[in-house]
Amino acid sequence: MVVLVAVWSLSTVSAVHAQTTVRFTTVVGTIDVELFDQDTPITVANFVGIVNRGDYDNTFFHRSVPGFIVQGGGFQATFPSPLDVPEVDPITNEPGISNTRGTIAMAKLGGDPDSATTQWFFNLANNADNLDDQNGGFTAFGRVLGNGMSVVDAIAALPIVNLGGELFSEIPLIDAGAPLTNQNLVIIESITVLGEDPDPDPDSDPGSTSLYFPVLPQGADGFNGLALLNRSSDSVQLELELLAEGSTAKGILEIEPGVQVARLVSEIFGENAAAPAWIRFNSEGTQLASFFQFGKSDFSQLDGGVAVSQPSTTLYFTRVFDGATAFRGQSATTTLSILNPNATSVLLKLTYVLPAGDQSLFLTIGPRKFLYETAAKLFWENLSDGYVKAEVIQGEGVVGFEIIELPDSSTVLGLNAALESTGSQLFSAQLAIQEGLFTSLNLVNATSESRKVQLTAVDSNGANFGEAVGHRLSAGAQLSLDAGVLFGGQDFTGSLRVDSDGPGVVGDVIFGDASNLNFAASLPLQAETFREAIFSQLANGMGFFTGVALFNPGSVDAEFTLEVFSSAGVSVGQATQTLEAGRRISQLVDQFVPASAGQVGGFVTIVSDQPLVGQMLFGVSGAEGVTLFSAVPPTVVE
Repeated sequence: MVVLVAVWSLSTVSAVHAQTTVRFTTVVGTIDVELFDQDTPITVANFVGIVNRGDYDNTFFHRSVPGFIVQGGGFQATFPSPLDVPEVDPITNEPGISNTRGTIAMAKLGGDPDSATTQWFFNLANNADNLDDQNGGFTAFGRVLGNGMSVVDAIAALPIVNLGGELFSEIPLIDAGAPLTNQNLVIIESITVLGEDPDPDPDSDPGSTSLYFPVLPQGADGFNGLALLNRSSDSVQLELELLAEGSTAKGILEIEPGVQVARLVSEIFGENAAAPAWIRFNSEGTQLASFFQFGKSDFSQLDGGVAVSQPSTTLYFTRVFDGATAFRGQSATTTLSILNPNATSVLLKLTYVLPAGDQSLFLTIGPRKFLYETAAKLFWENLSDGYVKAEVIQGEGVVGFEIIELPDSSTVLGLNAALESTGSQLFSAQLAIQEGLFTSLNLVNATSESRKVQLTAVDSNGANFGEAVGHRLSAGAQLSLDAGVLFGGQDFTGSLRVDSDGPGVVGDVIFGDASNLNFAASLPLQAETFREAIFSQLANGMGFFTGVALFNPGSVDAEFTLEVFSSAGVSVGQATQTLEAGRRISQLVDQFVPASAGQVGGFVTIVSDQPLVGQMLFGVSGAEGVTLFSAVPPTVVE
């Protein structure tokens, strides 16, 4: 009987003819509401009149009852002394439409059916049995459209605080533990009339063919650089947009076919090259391979990655370190950079996941704006474990990057945010367990089910190093261990394979100097194999070295060709080799192609007849040995 009532109620609401749509713009997100003009004309006229006068602007949700309603329309956000919304005369009650989940209804005084004025509430559940007949019936005069209820639910999920008195005994607050100010209130910035035919998807934005690069603050002695390779047969002219806080700038890059262009961000945008920022450009109709690096001009810091090409509604920042001894006994700070590339705002839920319990917060990122904040300020200080899950509650996808700074050793690490994985295998072509080096492995089960994982270290001859190690990861769990502890032994260089009994496991590796972290690099575990790939930068001179590690995870021998090109797209040389099933190879690029010795600039392509996994290692070497590391995955062509 309950199911039939709910279905009938929903179908009743959907059958009501609506003429007016209004948009609630709140600090948590936007809520579009369709009003029932024909069935509740008096109520709609009263509500729209208040909207048009702007009297609902800068008000707040003052009441939240879990599983029942969230209420607003009564008070202006002028804490510590909130003012009443300007009074209007009470209106005639217009019951008849059921108070089902997602409807908006007028609040009124007890025992007086015709006492509604300015206050209203959203129904969180099917409240028909309670509200349709009580006090003459409550007038439901509209319904929430699209995914607007996700915003209402997010407001309902906030902590509820009793501030004393009858009016504010159930008030939802943002950051309820902080001193009470207007910043804690769930403010309704505005309610506006959209008309009869609003955009059915206000957050839609064509951006699926864009590429995104983070620009990170490096100070006067730092740099941000990017390299782009035009793989097509036609020249391209790219208009790049720098999205900085409070400003935008544009620059042009022209790239001839088969040519690589490497530029500092400051060369493209000049004095407008602010940081932090993001660079965005439309890659539609082009075939580009990408690469970016950031660091210090004296090469005391260096890391990088490939451009982000796929905004997502769920991201995972798989490492979080913050505190005096947060990473291997050294001071660390983790900063999250999350860009909303869309034309409208997104509502984001950030959850810091720990075995002891999760902590969540909600925030809104405006159109083409970004969040750049340390994990400590978002959550709390002294973080040495866990990960952050970012979920878009309302709006389109976002892109993300995290920066881990180790100030004691002037080392910096960068990781692209991980996306939800659909595969059941992960790989790292490079795994080192040696004296003076460390490799830290990190896995996150991003699913709502437990996953059994098996980690296997494979040496250069394809033999397993020790026994494969199995672990059971519960839903949402994380596994972070030193490879030396996990596999035992102190002298091993090879590759890593992670097999899972289902999709959804993501992860990364961090490797480097075990003694004082003078050099270290980070890399997402790779879920995608390739038959053709491009590494978009090369540095074999001026103190730099470039290496390539390849792993054949299949059961069939692979024949691959590694070819080096100059920046102008001219072949410098190539090497063709056989990589037997289950084996790996790791060499300097100038060992593969001796003619590339001393070459700075250019790119490397790899073509194989079987699926491979690979990564490129950049480093700086001198009299004291290796002093810097950076690791990047390839751009996968096929």
